Amino acid sequence: MYFDACTPILSTQQSPLEIIKQLFVNKRLTGLSTFITNFAEPGDNYNWGDILATWFATKEFYEVPSVDDEFGMSPLEKSSSFPLYSSFINQHLDSYYDTFLTHFIPTIASEIIPMWQLSSLGSVQSNHLLNEQLLQKELKIIKSDNINANNSDEILKEIPHYILSIDDYPLLNWVRLINNNLSKDHTLRQFINSNRKR
Repeated sequence: MYFDACTPILSTQQSPLEIIKQLFVNKRLTGLSTFITNFAEPGDNYNWGDILATWFATKEFYEVPSVDDEFGMSPLEKSSSFPLYSSFINQHLDSYYDTFLTHFIPTIASEIIPMWQLSSLGSVQSNHLLNEQLLQKELKIIKSDNINANNSDEILKEIPHYILSIDDYPLLNWVRLINNNLSKDHTLRQFINSNRKR
């Protein structure tokens, strides 16, 4: 299948990301299919440094363009220096955008959509996931920036592991960085918050 979006992957006029999502959700590709995409270069419609920094701040080694070595920071440092990293990406936008497209679309197909579909099944939610009240309680604890610790051992116990080891939880931290750094009406934020049930 060939998909020529004639626009960047995120666009205010069209929704290539939604089309890709629907292709995978509705299983429009068979097991032996090939999915070829063509997107326009990123335009001035978004701050692409911010968008791409949410993705690449959680990555290392082969998942980042070679120019990332010049920035010289670990995933933890990149995510905590988000504006600086975003600015660096804007200076090397072509390299980051190309690498993003190469890795993002397979991740949608193999990880994001399957998790999205799995979590939308009522029986999975009720039998294997936290109920909504417990989930909201846990999310409040996770989102809390208040650390009540007196020494380094207590600090390590209070900071969630996914914050300390960002590259071990790339999708969770990608979502966290999107929610922390992109506006509520941003296309990418709407994409990650879309669901079937809740």
